[in-house]
Amino acid sequence: MAIDFETDIPAEQLGRTGGGMPAPGIYHCQVEQATEMPENYRIELKCLICSPGAEAGKTFRHNVNFVGSDPQKSMIARTIALDTAIRLGLTTKERYEADRVANRRHRIEWSDAAGRQFIAELKAREYERADGSKGHGVNASIYAIDDERAAKRVQAGAGFDQELLSLVLGPDPFGGGAAIPSPSVN
Repeated sequence: MAIDFETDIPAEQLGRTGGGMPAPGIYHCQVEQATEMPENYRIELKCLICSPGAEAGKTFRHNVNFVGSDPQKSMIARTIALDTAIRLGLTTKERYEADRVANRRHRIEWSDAAGRQFIAELKAREYERADGSKGHGVNASIYAIDDERAAKRVQAGAGFDQELLSLVLGPDPFGGGAAIPSPSVN
């Protein structure tokens, strides 16, 4: 079925919708796009909330920074970036350690992050824009989808979409004995 649209929407408005900023909480998410920002020494991950309920379909951006304002903050930023890559399954501690011991640089292909699923804990944040006005966003803590810390957060999250998680993790993804019925495919 075709639908004819009025052409009264300016082209610059297209691609900006995402359902609004997600509320703080714990969500099953997926990386939609990873964009290198070499001039800012960071990777920007565009993330989509897969569940639960009213927040499904909303997006947020998560910046993976590689440089801080001083050497100590740069070390912290690189550690967080490496942990994020491990949690998204882009590398492993073992591969990193092998490169470290061999005194080799460790390569992470961030473009492979697209499609990777994870659990995010989103917290509200306020920041100051360049013009001095206040902006609002979210900070994300990212956990591997099979991380036991994620399991505890998911079990505590009321209304979490267990059926969707069962597609990713299989029946009874976090133990407890209550098998999740497999969805039927028609």
